[in-house]
Amino acid sequence: MFDFYEDDNDQSYQLYLPEGAAVPAKAAGRKWSLKRHVVDPGYYQRKRIDEQGYFMCKVHPDSVDWDEL
Repeated sequence: MFDFYEDDNDQSYQLYLPEGAAVPAKAAGRKWSLKRHVVDPGYYQRKRIDEQGYFMCKVHPDSVDWDEL
């Protein structure tokens, strides 16, 4: 299970963490709100979470693509 967060000031910034994990230092400059729990965030997102403990991205305005941060 994973936690899904969005930035309070710009919802195009998204963060996925293992359930109950602290927000990483790289993301600490933003105000995050927990939006929901996610069972499977996707293959690439899970891979990055396994590697670095989180997945953070900025979603493009068309909501089709994103850039990893």
